[in-house]
Amino acid sequence: MSVFRERVRVWAVPLLVTLSCLAAGCGRTTPGGFPTEVVAAAPGATVAAGPAQVTVARSGLQAEGVVDLARGAARLTVTDVTAPGAAPREVLAVGERAWSRPAGSRDWEPADPEAAGLLSLPGGLRSSDPRAAVDLVRGASRVVVFGGLQVQSNSTVRYDVFSDPLAASQAAAPASAPRLKALAAQVSHVIRVDVYVDGDGRIRRLEVPEDLRSATPVTRPDTNRVSATIDFVRFGVDPGNLDPPY
Repeated sequence: MSVFRERVRVWAVPLLVTLSCLAAGCGRTTPGGFPTEVVAAAPGATVAAGPAQVTVARSGLQAEGVVDLARGAARLTVTDVTAPGAAPREVLAVGERAWSRPAGSRDWEPADPEAAGLLSLPGGLRSSDPRAAVDLVRGASRVVVFGGLQVQSNSTVRYDVFSDPLAASQAAAPASAPRLKALAAQVSHVIRVDVYVDGDGRIRRLEVPEDLRSATPVTRPDTNRVSATIDFVRFGVDPGNLDPPY
């Protein structure tokens, strides 16, 4: 067999497999469709995927737990990484209310009894709330494709989304809208959110500015933005008890 024919044979097999897969409707490893369509559909697909295991990382803070976007509820265990040996705290957020307690304790107390919505969360979590971050995507006014990247061993495409918080609040479900209205009341600029979408159209990672009030993104010395990173690790998990404590 000639070298040319051998090369044709080697490339023909995967090509036929790919074509067969497309004809049969095999699952995608990255999202298909126009960027604006993918981003517009991503919040709904993420909600429909069910309760999710999430992690949050931002300056001085790490958190992990579960979020049920359909209920507008989340429970996170938060660690202050700037204070070695400090006891983690649990945060439970349901709708516009939030409570906290030392990890392992039984009694909840209001996280901030004088505030509601997004502001009811402890200061370090206000820009890192997975519920509000997903809702922000609904206000996309401009979408730029960055490219393909791996997130938690999942193939994704990153989209740089410029979101209008007021438009996001108007597009959000009733349970989510108050959090976005609270944010829109404080800012008058679009907020850039980097959105990583997998082949099933679900959001796998969100990178949100830590300071949502700044019209100019705050950057580190290496010029990277100072952002909170929110990962959706697994979907369809058992969320446990997310009922308000009182």
